[in-house]
Amino acid sequence: MKIGQTLSGLVKSQAHGVSHVEIDDQTVAMRLPVQVAIGDTLRLRFAGHMPQPVFMLDTPETAATDTPQLSKTARMLSDIMQRMPDRTPPTPGSA
Repeated sequence: MKIGQTLSGLVKSQAHGVSHVEIDDQTVAMRLPVQVAIGDTLRLRFAGHMPQPVFMLDTPETAATDTPQLSKTARMLSDIMQRMPDRTPPTPGSA
């Protein structure tokens, strides 16, 4: 998948706040807004691997303005990744 690629996902099941969505014959677990129901088709945009695949949900409002909205999980992962220093282990004596 390419970053920014638009995909369709089908909500297959929901339990304990997690929805299982089928995207390109693969099932992905994600937290979605409460108003999403089993059987709904979602318009998703691939946002990258952070380290797991991250998708943005295009809602009717964002589809009209073409402004993507990140889920709470995606925003949290983005914040964590931005706060992380270089991922190389520290060398002795440098802190």
